[in-house]
Amino acid sequence: VFLDRQIPGSPCDIVRVNTYDAVVKATEVLIKNGHTRIACFENNLHLSTNVERVSAYKAAMRRHGLEPIAISLPVTSVDIAPCLEQILTDKITALVTTNSLIAVASAEYFWQRGLTLGRDIDLVAFRDDELSHFFFSHVSAVRQPVQELGQTAARRVLQRIADPDLSAQDIVLQASYLPKGQ
Repeated sequence: VFLDRQIPGSPCDIVRVNTYDAVVKATEVLIKNGHTRIACFENNLHLSTNVERVSAYKAAMRRHGLEPIAISLPVTSVDIAPCLEQILTDKITALVTTNSLIAVASAEYFWQRGLTLGRDIDLVAFRDDELSHFFFSHVSAVRQPVQELGQTAARRVLQRIADPDLSAQDIVLQASYLPKGQ
């Protein structure tokens, strides 16, 4: 059972989260709030989850006649500060992140530069847990149903143990968009 990864042609079960619609919604809310210079990091494009998220961001931007600003984030880099500095230099007013680690690093970087999230720059974060709202009250988020994801995968493993000949399933859960403060 693959968890939150899509492997084309694999005969295995997949339990994953559709984040596409939530990322489109998050990007469109930024646009409706007047942002036209919205960036997104392109990173780890060998992962189906990141391909989906970057594609959703680009689709929303193009749907509204805006050119996507995709910034390549080196896979081997642990320091994303140069990419975040580029965002400030390029006068980006909002950033759509593709995972919670990048969201936290971005929020910390902006805070260290004296910027206020939700006022000086808007950030779309990925929320994987119930505690992150304490840290991200001034950002919008894409929330993944992590507990449900784990429970569904565990049930599928137990079903497969009980009956190894079950046909493979692609089980898709839905992410949700959370406006600022939720």
